[in-house]
Amino acid sequence: MANRVRISVGSEAGELALVDGVVERFAVARGIKPADAERLQQVVHTLAAWVIERAYPGDPTGELVVQLELAEGAVRCTIEDWGEPIAAFGGGLDRMPPELAEIEAMTHDLRLVNLGREGKRLSAAIEAEGVVPEELVAFAQFARESGESEATADQVEIHDTKLSDVEAVSRLLYTNYGLGYGHPNF
Repeated sequence: MANRVRISVGSEAGELALVDGVVERFAVARGIKPADAERLQQVVHTLAAWVIERAYPGDPTGELVVQLELAEGAVRCTIEDWGEPIAAFGGGLDRMPPELAEIEAMTHDLRLVNLGREGKRLSAAIEAEGVVPEELVAFAQFARESGESEATADQVEIHDTKLSDVEAVSRLLYTNYGLGYGHPNF
């Protein structure tokens, strides 16, 4: 079973029903307790509605991508969009918008990061008692194959990457960051 789910929806308030349905089914399928599931539903709905209202005022042609991912004792919600600019906040940046104060109190690490031409990413972690991400078989097998290195810090060579480094870098990212992208050439 995957640890995450992702949905793309349009920038109209009516699209929130799709997001709500995905959040509800995700919570049930992952065994999230009812009180935690209700809080997850409220946070995701409020954040998605806030993004639609701020990034796409009166513009039904935009798109949001909502992702939920299991973490240790929490569900991480990430919302990406490419609408109008919004000032970054959280993570030591500007103050939180007052209309998100209630959501900030219900979450950990609520922040909005501007990604330039790549849009914006709004994210937060919502506590969910007993939630543990599953170790995916492909990741576990890959980690066993790669093994640990005996190299010490003074034996590590730092250089500009070359085409010959692609495999090693890809394995490093795949193993250490759980990146599941599998290009057929890797």
